[in-house]
Amino acid sequence: ELQYGRLATLLVDLLTDEEASRDQLTGEFRFDIHLLARRVVNAIDWAARAPVTGAVPIGLFGASTGASAALYSAVLRPNDVQAIVSRGGRPDLAESALSLIDAPTLLIVGEHDANVLALSLRTTSPACTTSARCPAARLKHLAYLRCEPNFSCFGNHPDLES
Repeated sequence: ELQYGRLATLLVDLLTDEEASRDQLTGEFRFDIHLLARRVVNAIDWAARAPVTGAVPIGLFGASTGASAALYSAVLRPNDVQAIVSRGGRPDLAESALSLIDAPTLLIVGEHDANVLALSLRTTSPACTTSARCPAARLKHLAYLRCEPNFSCFGNHPDLES
């Protein structure tokens, strides 16, 4: 549907097949946010140069640690990244970059993802944006924090299956 809205889309696996297999056993790559961010930056650079996407604004969507990589990448390419969506992401893993992000950012967390919500916000209160301890409060342009009721960003979604 994004393409019908004249938005280009690019899906990128941030780990090679070999790294993904090894990571299943060791977990050594999934939290290497700098490695993941470098790969997102490579994709941004490619999209900015490609004839079909070069003139199209770039928005980043990341899930889990991929969201942290997207946040870091927005700092590294501030003129290219126009928006960020983090679904079930870990902004706490990109905490040092948060105050430097210029792009509007949407954080989506499922109501049933208490651990992710607590890690992301360092509190269980959605009013966390007033707290200096809250990573999300460091975002200059936090467009919205959405806690999806009856939803988990991980696992099955019976309300969406029909």
